[in-house]
Amino acid sequence: MFDSGFSEIALILIIALIVFGPERLPELARKAGYWIGKFRRYMDSMRSEIEREINADELRTLLSKQEHEINELRDMLQDTRTQMRDEMGDINRELGITGEALHKSLNPPAEGDPPADISPPELPPVESPEQLHSKHNYKSKDHERRSE
Repeated sequence: MFDSGFSEIALILIIALIVFGPERLPELARKAGYWIGKFRRYMDSMRSEIEREINADELRTLLSKQEHEINELRDMLQDTRTQMRDEMGDINRELGITGEALHKSLNPPAEGDPPADISPPELPPVESPEQLHSKHNYKSKDHERRSE
């Protein structure tokens, strides 16, 4: 704190001894030690408080940067989403045009005929594996009875 050597401290102690006397000097030294300790504790608490504020400020700065980056990423994601929707719309339009052209080339409409309804053919109902198994067992038992 102060740049003082042994000779300066010794001079201060001799003057204090002469001014205050040997009876009051120990009590005065105790009080001086108490106030110096209190001052040091106060300075340490102030230093730690300042360090916490500096760290908090750094954290706020870091948080602000991260919020800015998140907003940039959100904007990029929104732009990508919009571009993909536009591309999907273009693809759907192209597929519709191609499908209509293909349909017209395969089935040219006759004059006066209304456009044909294009629907997929109906498929027979699908049997479950249990139904197939029971049907197979029934046929096997029927075949065994006939052979007897």
